[in-house]
Amino acid sequence: MERLRGVFLVVVALLMVSIAWSEASADGVTRFADIPSPGQGEGISVAPNGQVVVGTFTFEGPSHVFVFDKDGQLIRDVPIADVVPAPLLGVIWKGQDIFAADFVNGRILRIAPDDQVSVFAVLPDLRRVPKGPKDQPPAPNGLALDRDGNLYVSDSFQGVIWKITESGQVSVWKQDIGLISTQALPFGANGITFTPLGDALLAANSGEGTIVKIPVNPDGSAGPVSTFAAGITVPDGIAFGPDGNLWVVSPASPDYAVLVWSPTGELLASVGTEGFNGPTSIDFLHGPEGITMLAPNLGFFTGVPDFYIAALSVREVPTWPPTGGVPLQ
Repeated sequence: MERLRGVFLVVVALLMVSIAWSEASADGVTRFADIPSPGQGEGISVAPNGQVVVGTFTFEGPSHVFVFDKDGQLIRDVPIADVVPAPLLGVIWKGQDIFAADFVNGRILRIAPDDQVSVFAVLPDLRRVPKGPKDQPPAPNGLALDRDGNLYVSDSFQGVIWKITESGQVSVWKQDIGLISTQALPFGANGITFTPLGDALLAANSGEGTIVKIPVNPDGSAGPVSTFAAGITVPDGIAFGPDGNLWVVSPASPDYAVLVWSPTGELLASVGTEGFNGPTSIDFLHGPEGITMLAPNLGFFTGVPDFYIAALSVREVPTWPPTGGVPLQ
């Protein structure tokens, strides 16, 4: 655990030294909510009823799962106190339950509606990967659900996308060199999402600066990995937006905080860093005035301890005409 913490902090320090931040414009970015102590919100998920969950990525004291209503008011605060530290990365709603990835301890946690926390699954320690960090334990990161309710988990160090059934059975869905980082930044597979049709899973590889695409075969197994997009500065959270395009956030680029790609891999739009503080994940809130992109800001790469959820109306981001999903409003 101490080694994982040390690796993360060293990488952050190196990148903070090497990145010179610019003042790119991002008109329309507002603060949806401030993230209470310990701050450091990382993962985000929006429920159909508009409730927003954020998990905190902290090594000092307990991590927390915060739930906000559709107006940004805090309505739940769930500490993760059984193991400390338990820095959380991906979070996701499934019905009324919340699932969270415990990065350091290799666990997937379930938070029930009554705020009871339980261990849903523990990822196996493979310690054998084709290339890259070979002696690192599991590092669960991004979460996604398929149409049958199975949970998929990216493993940043072991180069794996795990599949976890509703009963908690864990299996390797895909292990591939395209999910591993061979660069100084050791984080490989990060944010993951299924296409609107559910026929492929896309994964950000933060260290390599790529988005990879994995087809879903008719029997549910994984097809071959291919590169969907490349040349991105530390891609982190990804999600298909209401325009049918893939939205990607970067916590480390000096030039952009959000990129939007067409379903065929064409770069359509770039949103500057102004109004953001190192966004790490992304989801969309549907409201009476339209659709809003939400992104928690971790602040590690900027060195600014200001932790909040940034909001941006999708109307502010000109993209290719809608290709699927819900049309822009």
